[in-house]
Amino acid sequence: MPTSCEDVIGQNSSTSAAQCPNRRSRSRALSVECAMVFGRVAHQGWLHKRGEHIRTWRARYFLLYECGELVGYRTWPADVAGESEPRAPDNRYSVRGCRLRTSDRPRPHAFVLCLRAYEPVERHFSLDSDDQSRSHWMTAISEVAERLLGSPARESYLMSLDNYEFVRMLGRGAFGKVMLSRERSSGKLYVIQVVKRRASWGGGSGCGSGGGSGVGCGGGHHVLEMSSHPFLTALRHSFQTARHVCYLMEFANGGDLQLHLAEAGSFPEPRARFYAAEMTAALGHLHDEGIVHRDLRLENVLLDRHGHIKITNFGFSKADMRYGDTTGTHYGALEYLAPEQHAGLPYGPAVDWWALGVALYHMVCGRLPFAAVDTVPRRLLYDQVRFPSTVSVECRALVAGLLALRPAERLGASPDDALDVMHHAFFASIEWNDLLAKKVPPPFRPPVDADTDARLFQLSRLSRSLQPPPDALCSQTELSE
Repeated sequence: MPTSCEDVIGQNSSTSAAQCPNRRSRSRALSVECAMVFGRVAHQGWLHKRGEHIRTWRARYFLLYECGELVGYRTWPADVAGESEPRAPDNRYSVRGCRLRTSDRPRPHAFVLCLRAYEPVERHFSLDSDDQSRSHWMTAISEVAERLLGSPARESYLMSLDNYEFVRMLGRGAFGKVMLSRERSSGKLYVIQVVKRRASWGGGSGCGSGGGSGVGCGGGHHVLEMSSHPFLTALRHSFQTARHVCYLMEFANGGDLQLHLAEAGSFPEPRARFYAAEMTAALGHLHDEGIVHRDLRLENVLLDRHGHIKITNFGFSKADMRYGDTTGTHYGALEYLAPEQHAGLPYGPAVDWWALGVALYHMVCGRLPFAAVDTVPRRLLYDQVRFPSTVSVECRALVAGLLALRPAERLGASPDDALDVMHHAFFASIEWNDLLAKKVPPPFRPPVDADTDARLFQLSRLSRSLQPPPDALCSQTELSE
């Protein structure tokens, strides 16, 4: 008699191999076998799954169980039913508390699964067939997830401020505060932004603006929920109390690039190249998800304690922006705005590549290319960018390509987006897969002693960013009590 689940699987595998002469009957046997472990199968079939960092698509046979488990195999599981040892799944997720959205880029008939058990993680899937098959998968996942909402397992994921131990105050203002906190169960450190419910606005400078807090504000939080990338600030959880909305962010305590540039005067090209490469990878990911940041500047690029970047402040971000789409609202720092924004013209994702060009110039030259605020529009139209003699030809060429006045001629403005920038000669020494995996050692390690060291937070600027937003913004996104 079998004494474990593994024994049950092994016993049923032998039976399946002997009694399933065709694919249909073997599939039924597979469902019975898997039910011994996870329960009843709600839906199953072939999907293409995209890799998280190396974005190749891989065929997997997925089974969705009514207990919420979604497991995938490289080969059709019943094809190896006679194996003496049960196989572990190649992919395994829980759809508890998940969210779904459709996507037809970069592949048609695709959908995105945002998993939210302990931290937001996205997984991308596509089908070779049609939208009806996609709809069947999304409906099945949604029905399973909805049935699990009231289950006891779901309750373990519900968060409150009681789950965290206060460590220190990072900033406060009229409408909220930012605290460094420790999760009681894991001991991990997080930044908690607590905002009064009536002040959870969708615009403004963002609670991370210039302060290195790693916190965006209001409308930007849904962008963080949609995106998971090593060089983007992650929103771990969000929850509400009777009077507040709480956003749980990862803690990046290495200070912002503007702070470090002010101390160094300028960065050597290898150091600037490293930061620009990580920014390029992050922007490419955002654009691939249909998101334009619209406020990329050195103040909004943080360092973690190891020296890798974390782009923050998504308060001005615009979602649902694909290649060819434009918008007309104008946000961001004046010195970083693209010419089309200054001219009041519709613009698209190319404005982020302009901002990257300004940031790269700022890092290697120690000054902004268009520094006089009152004359920025005129200088954009008539002045050529000048470089110190120490700047390499490759760096000059990249900056010139990113700062092309016409958006259509700008590097990164083609459908290939970030790939155009990544293939530039300035980045010839970058191994992009290693960079994404954080295998490239950062050229600088911030002077912080521990995870709780917040000396590089500029508290005065952080406090100012928490002041009340304009009344118009409050009224547009007011939360009901």
